[in-house]
Amino acid sequence: MKLIAIIGLIAIGTVFVVLSVCAPAILAKNEFLVGFINQEILSIMAVIMAISIASIATIHLWFNERSAYSERHDDRSINPRSISSVYLLPN
Repeated sequence: MKLIAIIGLIAIGTVFVVLSVCAPAILAKNEFLVGFINQEILSIMAVIMAISIASIATIHLWFNERSAYSERHDDRSINPRSISSVYLLPN
């Protein structure tokens, strides 16, 4: 049953790829997409992308600072009492 589904998915994908390459006018007659994609949607998507890229850049910088901090400071500088308290935990 799974094999038939996979083969069917590959066949449908191949048909759409061939249609989009050989006769793109057949797939371009979608009235919903013509009315849906307009300047307002594109501007909203641009704002969302700008905020996302800025957030990703901030996270990237934070990870780099954290990595540089851990390279400068030895991780074994933890309080020895806290390490000894780990042995008191039940197994």
